Parts: sequence; structure tokens; C-alpha cells
Amino acid sequence: MRALYARRKILFALVCALVICVNFARTITFTAHHWNEPWPEGRLAIDGQFYLAGAKQIWGAPHFWQLHDNFHAPGFQVLLGLLLRITAPERGIDTAGLIHASKVILLSLFAATLLLLLRLGVKAFSWAEGTLAAVILSASLAWCFYANMLQYEVLAGFLLTLAIACSLEMNSARRCARYSASVVGGFSLALLAWIHSRFLLFGLLPLICVAWRGSPWRERKTECALMLACVLFPILLWLSVRSWEAGTIVPLRERSSSLFHLGNNPNSLGVNFPFPLIAEPSGWAFIGTRPGQFLWLVCQRFLYFWGIKPDWWTVPQMVGPHYEYDGWSILSFIALAIGLGLAMREKGHRAARLPLYFAIAAAIAPPLFIFASGRFLVPLLPLVALFQAKFFLSVGRKICRRLEFFRSVARQGKAGL
Repeated sequence: MRALYARRKILFALVCALVICVNFARTITFTAHHWNEPWPEGRLAIDGQFYLAGAKQIWGAPHFWQLHDNFHAPGFQVLLGLLLRITAPERGIDTAGLIHASKVILLSLFAATLLLLLRLGVKAFSWAEGTLAAVILSASLAWCFYANMLQYEVLAGFLLTLAIACSLEMNSARRCARYSASVVGGFSLALLAWIHSRFLLFGLLPLICVAWRGSPWRERKTECALMLACVLFPILLWLSVRSWEAGTIVPLRERSSSLFHLGNNPNSLGVNFPFPLIAEPSGWAFIGTRPGQFLWLVCQRFLYFWGIKPDWWTVPQMVGPHYEYDGWSILSFIALAIGLGLAMREKGHRAARLPLYFAIAAAIAPPLFIFASGRFLVPLLPLVALFQAKFFLSVGRKICRRLEFFRSVARQGKAGL
């Protein structure tokens, strides 16, 4: 019986490895086809023009923190600007080198995220869940597209997966591993918040881990404090330098309050693009005076976030304009919901998976109160894949047990004859 289980385990691992290689080869082929293009389709430029403009401005500025556009993912603009300085140091601005370098880096981060999923699966579930989650993510067309675009989603997905993996590693028996994980995880969360203020909520992860009753991190207060310090220090340093340069207090992202009014007014539809005209009442006044419409908007944002209702930036655009809902996204969400429920039912592992639950909640909370898009889900897809893998393996194991039962009954029947 053990030999049979070992053979099945090896076969499962080999098949998954083969599928991952085939899927990643497809992504590389897609990259080669769009090697000189900053984005595969014109509609997927999104904020790419602003990122390129910011990178060019940083390329010509004396210091990289002298950024004019503090609204469109300022941290990502700085990273592109530094990369542009490396790819075009003296011969003038040439975005071709930047585009090529960004594609290589994003593909590398894609591969690194697949490896991190294997580790996450072992720490939070089992090797099988991690392996199948890597298969699911490697088959993601969204990651295939975004790995070939001047967008931050794949980078954010890698950083989020790395931070969650580090938080789970903080319960290691080795002291060196715990402190190293605290530092790496903290800086990953800081870089996430620096790239886009929407990810600032993830910085509360060490506090949640310590405060949650029954959490194994309550015995790791020093490590959680170190992680929180590594989150706050880079962000406060960036804000201090920017404020000193400008001579006034500079927020992490400008015009953030206007987005709240933009997403909460009578003309809002809950989707990120196109932007509606702001009508009164807006903001908190809209929520207070029209709670029914606000709840309707929350439901719409929920559907847009999970891709159930396609928007302008849906990748790939698999449905026509006459279809209001995407059937594949509905099935994907059902698999996630059931997998999440199965994971939360396992009493011995509830607290150990706390960072995973918190990451999903922190990712969906800001879009629900402002506006949403299917592209906001892209950084969360590695963690979503873990819970979907939990669901598929649960179904597969039940089918295998049922088949084994029928086989044993058949053998007993033959023996009786």
C-alpha cells in the first residue's frame, strides 16, 4: 500500500511539473511574440503611459525621489526610472531596453512566485496543495498577460506571496530563519505599500498575527515587532525625504481622498474605468443619505473584483459585450469559496493560516469602498490558487477513496465466487 502511494505521489509530482513547464513555455512564447511591445493590446495600456512618463522624468532628474506624479503608483514609477537609468545610462532615453528588461524581470518573478507557492503549500497545507497551486497559477492567462505589460501586478503578487511565506517562516524553530524572515517580509510589505497605497493595509499583518487570540505568533512578539519596524521605516523615510524636498507634508499618494468621492456618488457604477462625473451627495454624505445605493455599489464592486462581471481591463476578454457575467470566473470563485471553507474547518490549522485569510480580506477591503476591477485581483491570484488547489484535491481524494472502495468490493466478490 505504501509503495502504491509513493508511486502515485511521484506520478502526481511529475505530471504537475510537466504541466507547469508547458504553461510557462506558453508564457515565454507569448513574451517572444510581444517582445518589443509595452503591452499586448492598446486597451491594456491602463496607466502605462503615466508610468513611462514618470520613468523618463526620473531618468533626467538629479535624484530618484524627485517625482512629479505622486498619484499613479509612485513607487512603481521610481523602480521603472531606476531601471531606465541602468538600461539607458548615457545614450539618451530609449524605452526599448526598459521594455525588454521589464519583461525578463517580470518573467523571473513569475517563476519565483511558482517556487514560493511550493513552499507556502508545505508550510500551510501540504506539498500536494502547493504543487497544484503552482499548476493553477502557471495556467493563469492574467499572469501571462501582466508579465508582458508595464504594470505592477505581477511584482505585487510576488511581494505579497513572499511576505506571506516569510510570516509563516517566523514560526520556525531556527532563530536565524525567524529573524531573516521578519526582515525580508517587512521590507516586502513596505515595498508593496510604496508601489501603491492600496496595499498599505497589508502592513498590519504583524499586528494581526500578534493580536489574534490563539495565534502561534503571540510567542513571536520580537519577530513581529521587527517585521513591523521594517514595514514602517522605509515608508517613513520616503515620506520624510519627499516632504523635506517639497517643503511641505507629502502623502504616500496624492488625491486619494478624491477617489473616495469619485467611487461614492450617484453616478458611480462600482467599476474602476471609465471614471464617472462626481455628483452630489458624494463621499460619506452619499453613504449616509443613500445606504441602499451604497450597498448596491458594494455588491457591484465585489463582482468586478472577482472578475464575475468583466470590465474594460478584463484579461483575457473571453466574453462578448452582450454577456454580463463570466462563467469561468464564477466557477473559479466557487472553487475558492469551497476551498476556503474546507481550510477554515480544519481546526488544527486555523491559526497557522491566519496570514492567508488576512491577505484575502486586506486585498478586497479597499476596492469594496471605492471601486473595483478584475485587475485588482491579479496580485492575489497565487493565494487564491492555494485554496482552489485545496478544493480540487479534496474532490480528487474523495473520488479516489470511492474508487478504492468499489475495487475492494469487486475483489471480495471475485474471491467469494
